[in-house]
Amino acid sequence: MFYNIVFQIDKKFSGYQFFSAFLKVLPKEISSQIHEQRKPFSISPFFVEDEKFFIKFGFFGDEFLGEILSSFINKEIFVGKEKIKILQVFTNHLSNRFAQFATLEFLENLAKETNSFSLKFFSPTFFKNGDEIISIPEKKRIFNSLLKKFLKTNLVKFEEEKKRDFENFIDKNLFQISSKIETRKKKFRNFSIEGFVGESIFEFRNIDEKNFKLKNFVALLAKTSDFFGVGNKTNFGFGNVKFKKLN
Repeated sequence: MFYNIVFQIDKKFSGYQFFSAFLKVLPKEISSQIHEQRKPFSISPFFVEDEKFFIKFGFFGDEFLGEILSSFINKEIFVGKEKIKILQVFTNHLSNRFAQFATLEFLENLAKETNSFSLKFFSPTFFKNGDEIISIPEKKRIFNSLLKKFLKTNLVKFEEEKKRDFENFIDKNLFQISSKIETRKKKFRNFSIEGFVGESIFEFRNIDEKNFKLKNFVALLAKTSDFFGVGNKTNFGFGNVKFKKLN
């Protein structure tokens, strides 16, 4: 299962501070998988609604769900010397619009019906090429990032020939028809990172029997951005994304 779990908490901290505190209460095996990004995982910046503080975790796997919930429910969490109090936990969109869960089958069915979609980047998003930071929503980087994260679920195998077909499809059949973005810096204690926020709209074109399955897979990857985010450091609050099916 794919999960977005939302926690209402009593204080506001940076996503990085909360992430560091969160890792300390998890079992070492789970925390190392998340910290080293061996499993897809995203954490949102804090958001405020009706003067209440929330934070969202996105991930794949029922075992992660159990560990995350038990860690919050049964253990005390501190940022420095300050204790964080969990007020509520939300697991579906009926209780909180950012919370959701989905099976692979559900996402596959949604992908089949998707011909165009938008990706809204609501926390700074960036990619890395060696030491170079790239803060432009290039479609190849976006979908290579989503593919890399999805492969960590071990739901599919992707051989080299299939990867070439994938990249060719992104180049010729997925059109990035508009992008409205701006750059924004996220500051830490000793450094800052610049990323982009805003929205890009995509459309599939020239789809036939030969590439229909690949189109569905790319649409599936786009939807997983809701859970895993896009780009680098999604476990620190970067690259949070909202997928919307347009047609």
